[in-house]
Amino acid sequence: MSTPILEKMMSLDLQSYFFRDKQMWSLENDAVSGMNLLLGDHTNTHFSPARSLFLYQLKSLDALSYFSPMQVKDGIATLLGFFYEHQNPSSPEQQLLIPKKFDSLIPKSWIEQIFLYEHKTIQRTESKRNKLVLIVSALDEKQISLPGLDRLILKLTSYNTFSEVNVIVMPQKSLFAQDKIMAFQIQLVLKIQKAWPHAQIKLLNDFNSSTLADHCFIDLNEYSFYYGHSALTDFFLQRGALDFSALQNTKQDSLLKIPLSFYHELHLSKPDDNNEFNIENFFSTMRKSSIMNQEIKNHRPQKIDCSNLIVAPSINDLAWRLSQDTKSIF
Repeated sequence: MSTPILEKMMSLDLQSYFFRDKQMWSLENDAVSGMNLLLGDHTNTHFSPARSLFLYQLKSLDALSYFSPMQVKDGIATLLGFFYEHQNPSSPEQQLLIPKKFDSLIPKSWIEQIFLYEHKTIQRTESKRNKLVLIVSALDEKQISLPGLDRLILKLTSYNTFSEVNVIVMPQKSLFAQDKIMAFQIQLVLKIQKAWPHAQIKLLNDFNSSTLADHCFIDLNEYSFYYGHSALTDFFLQRGALDFSALQNTKQDSLLKIPLSFYHELHLSKPDDNNEFNIENFFSTMRKSSIMNQEIKNHRPQKIDCSNLIVAPSINDLAWRLSQDTKSIF
């Protein structure tokens, strides 16, 4: 199946060449650097036929026009920040691929420019996976709640009795609130070890050269508040591991499937333009408030941490309220 967006993604053009030079499209300031450090390895480069980025990195809509289509990896907070700032696309060339779980958060004014995406395992066997990898990179309870982890453990134990359970605790690169983040991650690991006393702590590099066709994995990212898609997901998918969250969503409505490796592919679909929920209603209320408008306009964080992101507090508050309705399998 050939479509304009597929042809644009797959063409080896000057845009793909110039995208390697981040100065062409990415902001370079302390706030962007702080967000990149906070999100750590989730921001790593990974293969994609579209050019992948976090929207908080984007210099301008002109850059979006030139480099479209772009695969968006943002979580709810910075995704809403982008849509609040840019009420409408300024050109039909500005096309975005948005994580499918954010279908309901797309403003009507952008819906024609948007494709939804998922990365899915190509299952070459129907057998259950008997090895499990849990990725722990949680910053706080805006990423995963302790009750959410309890629910996930119940689902995992009902899926299979795993002969091997591995836990990867991703190091925090930001210097701010490291102790608090580490304390929260220790709570998560203790819960996991209580459920699986044989669980082992591993490094990501331990899986570098492995074929993981007998593994399933899950990134503990209940609310998708900080990021919607992670390079770590691709790391495991391209080695044959099965994303456990995909087992909970068997609906097949993809318009297009693009192979990314022997083991996984990119599924594209279009947003539901009949969705009753309208994010613009929230934005409209906020824009009518001079206090909120001033806060958003003047927000210039001196440091980035979990309580002080690159987007203004009122956007964060809205994102947190909405994120509790978009969580997937927890």
